[in-house]
Amino acid sequence: MVKYDVPVMDSLTRDDLLDQLMLGFQLITPYYDSCQDANKLLEDWCKRGE
Repeated sequence: MVKYDVPVMDSLTRDDLLDQLMLGFQLITPYYDSCQDANKLLEDWCKRGE
């Protein structure tokens, strides 16, 4: 098992870290949603061919 030491700046509070994490999720959500839409289209297209 590999242990990673992630440096955390002392100036950031737990709330700041949570805010950054939530912002990150908000930024990747559109990409995740578009992937889900693409998967649904592909599934529908494959079912049509059956």
